[in-house]
Amino acid sequence: MFRIDHIGIAVNELESAVAKWVKLLGVSRESVQYHKVKHARMDMAYIGGNGTAIELMSPWDEESTIYKFIEKRGAGLHHICFDTSDLEVELKKIADSGFPLVDKTPRESMGELIAFLHPKGFDGVLIEFKETKGSGD
Repeated sequence: MFRIDHIGIAVNELESAVAKWVKLLGVSRESVQYHKVKHARMDMAYIGGNGTAIELMSPWDEESTIYKFIEKRGAGLHHICFDTSDLEVELKKIADSGFPLVDKTPRESMGELIAFLHPKGFDGVLIEFKETKGSGD
């Protein structure tokens, strides 16, 4: 079974979302990692790291895929990310199993290899896989 690396949540306003999640999880604001993700046109806050993390994503403008997601579905669960030690091998297994892929080959994002599975194969939930060396899957 795969380990959940993080849960991605689309939010309208990053700082108010961070404040709520920090309070709920009982972590310090200093532990939150912030990133500007140019290719996705969004700001991101990553909360956690000892186990499953929460990834909050807020769009820059109407060109952002997160903006389009929020417009269509509202703020909320965007994706669940699992880790794997060999993303190419896992993608092949998934494709051979008949699940629909967004990415047929891994792509780079923020220095990591990732790939998405289409939400139509998982009851509307977007699935991400991230290559994590030594994940033990």
